[in-house]
Amino acid sequence: MKNKILCFIVVVLSFILIGVVSFKKETNFSFPEEKEITPPEEPIHQIKMLDQDSGDIKELNLEDYIIGVVAAEMPATFEIEALKSQAVAARTFAIYKQEHRKEAYDVIKGVSDQAYNSIEEMQLKWQNNFEENYNKIKDAVQNTKGEILTYEGQTIESFYFAMSNGYTEKCES
Repeated sequence: MKNKILCFIVVVLSFILIGVVSFKKETNFSFPEEKEITPPEEPIHQIKMLDQDSGDIKELNLEDYIIGVVAAEMPATFEIEALKSQAVAARTFAIYKQEHRKEAYDVIKGVSDQAYNSIEEMQLKWQNNFEENYNKIKDAVQNTKGEILTYEGQTIESFYFAMSNGYTEKCES
């Protein structure tokens, strides 16, 4: 009985092997040349910022805007993880404002919404350390790109402040 089963297995495997070899001989199949597939570009998220000093509304790339906010709201000498946290909080605040504001702009440059430094303002502030500080903040922003804080699927209104002088107020409605 064992011999019959063994013989059956050998015959079946032979047919399978012959079929595979025949398939390879009969088909002239080849894989096409590999082409690099590039993913579609993500749409660039824009934010409209009101510059209270000039009265102008500037449309900025959101991630570039967040670089300017982090540069204005936090010293570049802070640890990278602190800068990343600030980037997420600032982006969340901006997106929340964009989702809820009814004016022709999304955010206001200044203490009523978020401080913001342009490239020129960063260059003046950091002078010889501009490149190092800018790249550090840019890395923090890029490493958190698109990240926002939500609660039950909704963007939260993220409040933060640069200085408390040791006192905070209750946040009640």
